[in-house]
Amino acid sequence: PGSSSQDRPLFILVICNQNIFRSALLEYYLKRTVRGISLRIESCGFALQRYSPIIAEMLEGANRPSSMQGRALVEYLVERIQLRQRKEFRVCHPEEADLILVAEQQLAQRVVDTLGSAAVHKVRLMSEFLPVDNPHYKKDIPDLGFIKAVQLWALYDQLNTNEIIKHARTNRESDRASSPVKRRKRIKEEPSHFTNLFRYPWQYQVLERELPGIIDAAMERGVLMLSALS
Repeated sequence: PGSSSQDRPLFILVICNQNIFRSALLEYYLKRTVRGISLRIESCGFALQRYSPIIAEMLEGANRPSSMQGRALVEYLVERIQLRQRKEFRVCHPEEADLILVAEQQLAQRVVDTLGSAAVHKVRLMSEFLPVDNPHYKKDIPDLGFIKAVQLWALYDQLNTNEIIKHARTNRESDRASSPVKRRKRIKEEPSHFTNLFRYPWQYQVLERELPGIIDAAMERGVLMLSALS
């Protein structure tokens, strides 16, 4: 017999854009600091782009740290990239996550657009778990080039991990009350290839709706032009 949802480790998924800096480092942080509970922690990028050596140069150059901890963090991130351990959003099975921590507000909206409105309660900004007097509280987490790895680690060190676990558990209980069939129906189809072209979801939805007509009109115009030339 299969194990129940209560038997499975709590699944916390951490997301940024490229799975190079913010999400990768938070995954590493949580795995090293949270103890005494069965956890599955993964990180991924919502819109992976092909790896460029420039990224490694930024990590090593802009983050050139003097402390041993800083050097260790940068070496970990660079090695992770070189080993091609970056993951894309869909590969991480986000629909199974008990809690989804995102680096930016815009990413939060894109995740909800992809998984459906029923996933709203699962998606939280990383910065929501910082102290309320922290200048980054409920704001986007600074990306590579705006903060050094050792500074980002210090920021994560202020996260209330007990609250993170509490939210994951609450979401697990909420999902357990729903049938598996209903949960599967919540997940929308894979987003359009046009997602990354526009800031707002309705823009690419309009394009998807109108595109067939645009193509038909263009083809018809092309055929008329060709017939006029022949």
